Amino acid sequence: MKPDKLKISFVLGVVLFIFLSSINSVVCSLENSNYTEIKHVEYKDDIPPFIEIIYPESGFIYLSLFGKDFKIPIPLDVAIINPFKNPIFVIVNATDNIGVELVEFYLNGMLRDIDYEPPYVMILDVNPMFLIYEVRAVARDFAGNEASDTITIWRSSPFPLNS
Repeated sequence: MKPDKLKISFVLGVVLFIFLSSINSVVCSLENSNYTEIKHVEYKDDIPPFIEIIYPESGFIYLSLFGKDFKIPIPLDVAIINPFKNPIFVIVNATDNIGVELVEFYLNGMLRDIDYEPPYVMILDVNPMFLIYEVRAVARDFAGNEASDTITIWRSSPFPLNS
């Protein structure tokens, strides 16, 4: 054989060897693997999500004096927020056995915001002299189950605020 034909034969032999080796290893790995069967299982989720407004909390007055924030308990089922604290962040904890799809925030009965991932937060940026807000948070899971939590927030100021 001529040297050029010898080189070509050698290269083809190496390529064939690599090709056959890879096929053999694939066959071996298939023979030794464990197959799993995937089944579709229907699950009826009738468990509603858990939801809780964690800030602000009912039964407290929130004050900001001299650069410090104070949380003082009061015997009322409302949260009273310092009129100089703007905006107010309404923070919600929502969980579900399968997963929370979304949390809707309603302000005085009107849809104000929708949040799709934690932390679930609504920014309440208002400028009242005196106003009472009812904030309702509704958590919905992927099966359509719903749960809600409501808080009443009081804001008062002797004069209009400038944001």
